[in-house]
Amino acid sequence: MTIFSLQFNELNETSKAFAVYLDEQDPLNKMKQRFCCPQSKHGGEKIYFCGHSLGLAPQIAKEQLIATFSAWAEHGVEAHFIAPHDWYCFHEKLKPSIARLCGAKPHEVVPMNSLTVNLHLLLATFYRPSREKHAVAMLKTTFPSDHYAIQSHLRSRGQDAERSIIYIEPEANGLYSIEGIQRTLSQHPEIDVLLIEAVNYLTGQVLPLESLAKLAQRYQVVLGLDLAHAIGNIPLHLHEWHIDFAVWCSYKYLNGGPGALGGAFIHAKYHDLDLPRFGGWWGNNPQTRFASFQEEKFSPVTSANGWQLSNPSIFSATPLLAALSLFDEVNLDHLYAKNQTLSAYLIFLIKERLAKYPLTITSPEDEGSHGAQISVEINEPTLLKVIQQFLSEAEIAVFDMRVPNVMRIASVGLYNTFSEVWTFVDHLAKYIKVRL
Repeated sequence: MTIFSLQFNELNETSKAFAVYLDEQDPLNKMKQRFCCPQSKHGGEKIYFCGHSLGLAPQIAKEQLIATFSAWAEHGVEAHFIAPHDWYCFHEKLKPSIARLCGAKPHEVVPMNSLTVNLHLLLATFYRPSREKHAVAMLKTTFPSDHYAIQSHLRSRGQDAERSIIYIEPEANGLYSIEGIQRTLSQHPEIDVLLIEAVNYLTGQVLPLESLAKLAQRYQVVLGLDLAHAIGNIPLHLHEWHIDFAVWCSYKYLNGGPGALGGAFIHAKYHDLDLPRFGGWWGNNPQTRFASFQEEKFSPVTSANGWQLSNPSIFSATPLLAALSLFDEVNLDHLYAKNQTLSAYLIFLIKERLAKYPLTITSPEDEGSHGAQISVEINEPTLLKVIQQFLSEAEIAVFDMRVPNVMRIASVGLYNTFSEVWTFVDHLAKYIKVRL
């Protein structure tokens, strides 16, 4: 038996020995050794539950960054065309791994820029406002950067942002339903683009993406996904689901490092169409990319590469390539199952050990409805202060707090263990008990 054959309702043991047993059954357990972890000032590693914000550093990333610098120092510009560096086509090295994580064809994905830049670039293509269809619909609790991007993009296209942004309201429990999204689409025929966070940053809820794609097709709207909290965390089948486009960052669950190269997905059905887009030399046909400007006009590649503007930062792409090589080593079904099981175990322990305190788990609890992240609302000011002190003083764990009172905890299958989940809840329960 492995942890992947356990049902969620079997995670009903509160002893540390049970956590150790789960780790022993985990085929991914040794992956933790491949990452660097922040150290406590008291000695030893902190428990790192902040992969939803910035993933841990793969140990091999440092070695590969040094090798990249050495190539620059030794070869200069010629490293663009010398194996194994090949900077001219470096982005192609990333595509197979990214396609696997997206459930896409390699020619449908492209590593480039950052999430928000890519969102603007793809909206330039897919948002085509008219008198009848001019609105963009998005979840009310979408991460703020997406709000800023949509507001500014609409204004730059001559639209009234207040009139042309439709906010989808969550249900009474703070979560979103397919019925609520359908209701919004049916009530607002002016919607042109439906932009959805695949995993909501605030609650960790996984949205029903396949159903959303069918809904978008039914209402004839373009479906774009923000995969910031999804890629590397949950199963994705973007090609099969006929998602129109998607964008993501790579510094969270992909562990690509701060400011890592982001990415985009454009479904193959759009590659041969003469779609409007911003042009840049790295999106041009590579055979004529360096042609004289008097002779050459922009001729985009008939793949997702055609949306590139510039050559990628090699020093940004190198750690991402290192991180993706670790994903290549693991069975993704095992990884996604472990993300689910770790977080289910965390929910169980919180309910068992902290039941008497005014805490509310705001993440959905059904299997498949959340990924690695669990969010907990703290409903009393004194308890909130104590947990904030635990975060800043105890030197046990790294997680984060969202204003005004939400604790976000992500137990990531690549580098977190069941013993860490048990230790975290045990220390938190004892810390609260002493201080309340």
